[in-house]
Amino acid sequence: RVATYSWGGEMAETVQAKVNSLGLALEAGELEASEVTELPGIVDDWAIKNNEECYKMGASNFRDVPMHDWFYASAQWNSNNQYIKGYGGDRAGEYGPGNVTLKIEALAILMRMFDLPQGNASQLDVAAVGVPDWGYGYVNGAKDFVNLGWRWGEPITRMESAKLIRAVLMATGDNLYTQPVDVGGVQKYPDYSSMKADKDGVWAVEFLTDAGIFKGAGDGNFYPNNSLVRSEFGALNQRLFENYLDGETLSQ
Repeated sequence: RVATYSWGGEMAETVQAKVNSLGLALEAGELEASEVTELPGIVDDWAIKNNEECYKMGASNFRDVPMHDWFYASAQWNSNNQYIKGYGGDRAGEYGPGNVTLKIEALAILMRMFDLPQGNASQLDVAAVGVPDWGYGYVNGAKDFVNLGWRWGEPITRMESAKLIRAVLMATGDNLYTQPVDVGGVQKYPDYSSMKADKDGVWAVEFLTDAGIFKGAGDGNFYPNNSLVRSEFGALNQRLFENYLDGETLSQ
């Protein structure tokens, strides 16, 4: 566990000293069993302190994103490109990787990445529910291509994410996303029957699955009604950029 973490600053020195001490005790035959059984808990405490250390030294943009975790690279990428921002106030510096992604957050992230203009940011010009003050400009700017009936303060599901991405792509002027040639990709998900009634959703999932942007869970299912947490949406956002804005594999 010590070896799989990325340690920074003073924590790197602390960890190295402890490992060296245990190694010498082991070689001398003087290592106590309690030192081994207590180590996992110590490592967990160190990991929490290490997150803060890495944040302070600039190795991580967020104090709650461990450098060794699977979502570190995508969190850094989204932050460096100013697509996903951390929380403010008493949670300043936090990414919230395990927190659900709200619909308004997903819209804001996608509009930033595709450089779509915001509308009036001072008030809502349309009838929409659950839009925070900071989200007025995004909803107003997207009024012609999003589902205004959504409750924007609620978590976004995997199916809804696919539909929103498709809507944003179409808003950029790419008409490729009106209807797929077939839905062979989405039919491979074992839980396809649970979403086939939603034609627009199935089309959206088909495009994004074919492009390698959306992937199934470990058991192969898509789970259309499951919410996406921020670490997952960040990774999805990076794949969307790399496969569309950068590589343009969707258009090809």
